Amino acid sequence: MNEWETYHITFAKTNPKAIIPTKEDGDAGWDVYACIDHDYTIAPLTTRLIPTGIAYEITEGWHLIAFERGSTAKISMKRSAGICDNIFRGQIQAFLYNGNPDKTVILSLNEEATKQRIIKKYEKYLRKKYGEEYRGFNEQKFLDRYIIYPVSKAIIQLVPVYSPNGTSSEKPY
Repeated sequence: MNEWETYHITFAKTNPKAIIPTKEDGDAGWDVYACIDHDYTIAPLTTRLIPTGIAYEITEGWHLIAFERGSTAKISMKRSAGICDNIFRGQIQAFLYNGNPDKTVILSLNEEATKQRIIKKYEKYLRKKYGEEYRGFNEQKFLDRYIIYPVSKAIIQLVPVYSPNGTSSEKPY
């Protein structure tokens, strides 16, 4: 077996609440989870930096590349940057882009509590706008403006890639 055929990753928590990345046999990459202490909102067509609470060290010559997962791609949440160099020792953070033109993505600690917060926000708005004449509203209509993504699901996957040191030179075109 060649030395590049195997790698080892050591993960470390930079935040005690972090979840160590997981990988099943046969998976190409490691599932990485958000490490947040409150809901994170990603407005339509914007990018937000999401902490993972995880740092890593990987065998020399290997690097990690971040990719979307199926569960994020189907809701148009994309990763915006993706190379984790071999020498990097800081916290992995995910740059997530909300590709929805009309829906806000919320990374939610508690889906039901998040829904209730959204409903209360709109009830307050409607009462302010219509006063005591306010008679309720269609809750689902307002919830449909959001995609609630639970933090119990991974936000990106990290795929190890062998990339040996090399050299380069310049020559006339």
